[in-house]
Amino acid sequence: MTDPQGSTPEPAAFASISGHLDTRTAATELAYDLHDAIRPGCDLVVVFASYHHRAALPEAVETIRQTLTPRHSMAVTTEGVLGVDRELEGKVGMAAVALRLPGVKLWPWLSTPQDPIPSPTPVRSPTASISPTSFARR
Repeated sequence: MTDPQGSTPEPAAFASISGHLDTRTAATELAYDLHDAIRPGCDLVVVFASYHHRAALPEAVETIRQTLTPRHSMAVTTEGVLGVDRELEGKVGMAAVALRLPGVKLWPWLSTPQDPIPSPTPVRSPTASISPTSFARR
């Protein structure tokens, strides 16, 4: 990605948070907050939403995608939402982080509770020498 002058933009990250109960309004607030900040482009937007927004989260992400036009997006529901200088623990909240990552390659994937990401079988390193007692409090 290049900016209008033909140079490669610097890496950047910008965040926004909304405590609005209406999912569409919260998503619109985030999208507008991040739109001007992330120019000239957004590679990845990550959305964090409280369970209150769960039912309309796909539409919220689409609202943000239409405004920021990121190459990739990811969204999760959370117990608490953090952003900028606010923490909405156990309350209505939605936050987003927009990232500009020049030179970074990203590959999309989809995971749902019905079709989760397969967990690889843990492999113990033959050189590992850490035991559970290594972390005991002293």
